[in-house]
Amino acid sequence: MCSRDLEGKAAVAWQTGGWNDRKQKQVGQMLEVLWRRGEIAVTGREGQERVWDLAERWLPTHKSGLSPKDLARTILEKQLRSRGIAKVSQFGFGFDGRPPGWESCLQDIIREGIAIPVRVEGLKGLWYAHKEILAREFRPRTTLLSPFDRLISNRQRTQELFDFNYRLEIYVSPANRKFGYYVLPILHGDRLIGRIDPLFNRSSGEFLVKAVYAEEQAEPQAGASAAHAIRELAAWIGATRLSVGTVPKVWQQAFNAISQN
Repeated sequence: MCSRDLEGKAAVAWQTGGWNDRKQKQVGQMLEVLWRRGEIAVTGREGQERVWDLAERWLPTHKSGLSPKDLARTILEKQLRSRGIAKVSQFGFGFDGRPPGWESCLQDIIREGIAIPVRVEGLKGLWYAHKEILAREFRPRTTLLSPFDRLISNRQRTQELFDFNYRLEIYVSPANRKFGYYVLPILHGDRLIGRIDPLFNRSSGEFLVKAVYAEEQAEPQAGASAAHAIRELAAWIGATRLSVGTVPKVWQQAFNAISQN
């Protein structure tokens, strides 16, 4: 069932001082706790809402065949591979924190050449990369990122690694937003060079980019790639018309082609 199907019967309010002080909102908090404990699971969706059920009805009940050490190693390896590059403080976590024995497992995968210590130019501290990432040929491209893309989901890491200050402003009042409601960062090669403030009108088919923003270090020639990425997104969502509003001066010439087409 969905959270709306559950009645909030909490005898004591969940005191957060925020939006979830209301009883029905506390149902969501309790569902999150049960989910993290593995007692319930998300089994589908009805529109934007998650459908919940007892985990034992959907997930295997037998215990994992992995030993605690193997489990710790698996978490470390998989998370490091998915992060691409990370500090020790940024990988190797489960829902309930670090698995027992993670320190010795980390030393094992470093010694075996699986976790490669690397230095990031201009940054302090030691980072690690999975050997498979370093062995893979880098193929740069330009694309637009979802606000929830794993590359930027850790805002502090994004700031540190890319020198890119990104915040989701959905819950910020319109008057206080700096860039827009649902802003998409622009990834160009291995740099975050800007962002767009998009709006898709499904009834009219118009994809409106209200504003394009460029970072200070963005190069003029990157404008054509950013414009191409926007056209790709418009085609992918099925837009019949593409309009672009404010464009930074450094990319003005490249974006003129969109209006001409």
